[in-house]
Amino acid sequence: MKQNYEEWFSFVGEQDLPLADLDVILMRKDPPFDTEFIYATYILERAEEKGTLIVNKPQSLRGL
Repeated sequence: MKQNYEEWFSFVGEQDLPLADLDVILMRKDPPFDTEFIYATYILERAEEKGTLIVNKPQSLRGL
């Protein structure tokens, strides 16, 4: 992530990492919200408990 409004992130490729090793996770999904989405929010909630900042709180996303 960068402090640049026009180019605030850059994709450098896929990596398999433990979510708790990340500083920030931005969660964004357009409807429909399916079972896979609900499971993802529970996984993100565990990463949040370990100190990762989750933008768009998992608990709030489930309440949509």
